[in-house]
Amino acid sequence: MLGSFSDVDGFEVNMGNPHQWMIRVGGRLT
Repeated sequence: MLGSFSDVDGFEVNMGNPHQWMIRVGGRLT
């Protein structure tokens, strides 16, 4: 997964920003 992708919420996550996608993935798992 390089660049950016849209998650299940349609929120574009910038893979260049680990903190941002960690929040998105972590928030989905908790």
